[in-house]
Amino acid sequence: MLEMDRNYLKLIYRFVCKIILTVVIILFFALVWTFSLDELRFQAGIWEEKWIMYALYGVVVAICIKAFDGYMIGVNRISTSILSQILGLILANALELLILVLVIGSKSYVGTIAISLCKVLVVQVIFAFAFTWLTGHIYRIKFPPHKMLMVYGDYDNNLGAKMSSRDDRYSIVSEMHYSEGLEGIKKEMNNVDAILINDIPSETRNLILKMCFYADKRVYFTPKIGDIFVRGAEELRVFDTPICFCRNIGFDIGQRIIKRLGDVLVSIIGIIIVSPIMLIVALLIKLYDHGTVLYKQERCTINGKVFKIIKFRTMREDAEKNGEVRLATIDDERITPVGRFLRKTRIDELPQFFNVLKGDMSIVGPRPERPEIIQKYLEDIPEFDYRMKVKAGITGYAQVYGKYNTTDLDKLKLDLIYIQNCTILLDIQLILLTLRVVFVKDAADGIEPPQSP
Repeated sequence: MLEMDRNYLKLIYRFVCKIILTVVIILFFALVWTFSLDELRFQAGIWEEKWIMYALYGVVVAICIKAFDGYMIGVNRISTSILSQILGLILANALELLILVLVIGSKSYVGTIAISLCKVLVVQVIFAFAFTWLTGHIYRIKFPPHKMLMVYGDYDNNLGAKMSSRDDRYSIVSEMHYSEGLEGIKKEMNNVDAILINDIPSETRNLILKMCFYADKRVYFTPKIGDIFVRGAEELRVFDTPICFCRNIGFDIGQRIIKRLGDVLVSIIGIIIVSPIMLIVALLIKLYDHGTVLYKQERCTINGKVFKIIKFRTMREDAEKNGEVRLATIDDERITPVGRFLRKTRIDELPQFFNVLKGDMSIVGPRPERPEIIQKYLEDIPEFDYRMKVKAGITGYAQVYGKYNTTDLDKLKLDLIYIQNCTILLDIQLILLTLRVVFVKDAADGIEPPQSP
């Protein structure tokens, strides 16, 4: 009962934080408008009722911050929440500028509005930083991390270390192998707030889930591939026996057409916008070692189709001179100084806009792998080619929520979550969240190099 009350208090706290954050941000906009742009409202003949304008701005702000997961105060790291809110506010004010210019129908006010919105943005960012830092720390004090029991299996995914890195939310106080038996697990459950079930056989996991349900214990568990398929299931209310069914079709025909049109539009706009950056990068690569600027490599996309992916070269030209295919590792000596910067900022991926325009790739989808690496993965994970049910993408679910060094099984699970839940709105959100990933230091880390025996 106490745990339930605590959970309700968490939800209420986060809800109140969302409301205060949004309302104050709108108030800053209203103040700047009142003192700087109110005359413009009458000159342009727009919105005699100011509350309509403020309400519209509030909707735009709320959508943009939510798109970047900026409302996840107490859930995400404080730094991640602040970064998400800043990106959301930048996008919101840019959209507001576009909306006002379109409504006014005159370019003569663009400069005045832009300057005022920049003032608003500066004040909003300062407030968001202070508010989220304060409320985030209050959350940590008022809601200490759950004491957890981890029941683990034979697959080593380093999940315990990952959970412990978020010691503000999780505290693994004991660990048990599932082979120690249900009685031992049931006894240990009395000493913790939650159970972490880490990749154990399904039969044992289901029994533990029932035990936790009966004991009102919070449960975290790593999904199996079958679980991900079931997540996208719909309930069939035809008979008195519960039935669920999975469509397993990905995008329908209408969504595919919209997605392709969006890919063409975004790739063309992207090429135009980043062309100066690509020119500078090409010069830097050429000046560093006088080698080739672009790097083409065989990759696999939908239904296993092989195509040539285009990237800026980040390694020495003789990186695979012996013909051995191997992924980049942490501190890989093959990566050039220019290439290291390009990888960390994802700039090396920009030429892939041409792959999207050609139709080999989509803006959003599972990252395309090399045929040799896919074959290697299939030896251990026969389901790995499931991720090729949709077209490969520049960015995707695994790129936003995973890292370069995420295990191949976890990458597969993340990609399957996308395939089972893919929508145009999810694509838009993943594109926006990719902007946040650029600022996350460890998202582009290489894999750990193999250890010497």
